[in-house]
Amino acid sequence: MTGKTGDHSYALMLADDDNSNILLPTNQGSGFASLNEKTNAAAGRYQYDLGQQGTIGISSTHRESDDYHNTVLSVDGSYWFNQSDTLLYQISSADTRNSEFLIQNYNLSETQSDEAYALELTRDKRDYKLFASYENIGQDYRTDLGYQAKVDYEKVGFGGGQTWYRDESDLLTSWSYEADWDKTWAQNGDLLEEEYEGFLSFKGQKQSIFEIGLVHRYENYNDNFYNQNIGYIYTGFKPTKDLKLSLYVEYASRIDYANEQLGDVFDTQTQMVWDINDHWQLDVKHNYSQLDNPQGQRVFTANLVDLRLHYKFSMRSILKLILQFEDIDRDENVYFYQVSQINKDYGSQLVYSYKINAQTLFYLGYSDRGYQDDSLKNIERDQRTLFTKVSYAWQL
Repeated sequence: MTGKTGDHSYALMLADDDNSNILLPTNQGSGFASLNEKTNAAAGRYQYDLGQQGTIGISSTHRESDDYHNTVLSVDGSYWFNQSDTLLYQISSADTRNSEFLIQNYNLSETQSDEAYALELTRDKRDYKLFASYENIGQDYRTDLGYQAKVDYEKVGFGGGQTWYRDESDLLTSWSYEADWDKTWAQNGDLLEEEYEGFLSFKGQKQSIFEIGLVHRYENYNDNFYNQNIGYIYTGFKPTKDLKLSLYVEYASRIDYANEQLGDVFDTQTQMVWDINDHWQLDVKHNYSQLDNPQGQRVFTANLVDLRLHYKFSMRSILKLILQFEDIDRDENVYFYQVSQINKDYGSQLVYSYKINAQTLFYLGYSDRGYQDDSLKNIERDQRTLFTKVSYAWQL
């Protein structure tokens, strides 16, 4: 249930879950755990608008079973000093009691409790912007109904940029730069990461954009430090009002987390969005990625194709088809553990939606997925789902 009455906004969700999974985060990443039991869950949110000065809100989530619970309580808000200067803040506390199954299978303590804090100050003018941020996430902070993939760190960051505008009829209508720095420590004081980033951006006719950027990252992974250097370009434009094209290219030295080494990465992403006519829209995206180890051997080559076709019967009635295919080719000889050379996945989804009004919707859909590894000769479907969703809004 969601709603808004004057300056008051509120939301409530209640759920029963037969298959409950959670993230177990650290400052080096996260893993998955299964609770192996049914759970009850609730999430609530209230926010009060302080006129033209900002907002203040309170959120809470709770998940429980017979011998497990995770409760999170958070206060957040914003304060607008004027039209350009804003303060954002959040204070959160989490309390967890782990079940015997989690304690035995995932090496967790019986209870976990901790806090998290975040603060950001921004100045956003038409021709320049500045920001400063601070985060502090406790080691035992867990949000089992949320997505906190990293904990046990303290982070500060500063940055800003400037924009110059030209006449709208010029070939180049604006150009800008932006740069930032951030540094992250573990709660025990150990350095986790220091990063410098900057980019130049140029905008012109036909909604064209060209951006070039550099990133230098000094990162601690499993007590080893790695110097990573990343360079990228992004460009896109609309040759016609119905067609948009974009390209992203990156070359970098990045951490190969699976094999704990520095590797050379080459990534590309191309996308085409075509409004064929008033009813049809086609959105096609292709991602390519390759990783080479320090000896020049190819660790993996990956291709991902995402195709989305929309047919609009009317403003209220839409049919969507989504097709996704992923193909990862790994060299088994350069991994420190056993992997499959063939890694293919596909997924498809067909969804019909009807909108009665802005908040009253009906969905009916079908989806399936399949995979192939070294043990299979072809891609085999392993999941089929038929689903429906109805939401109804009324005025109080």
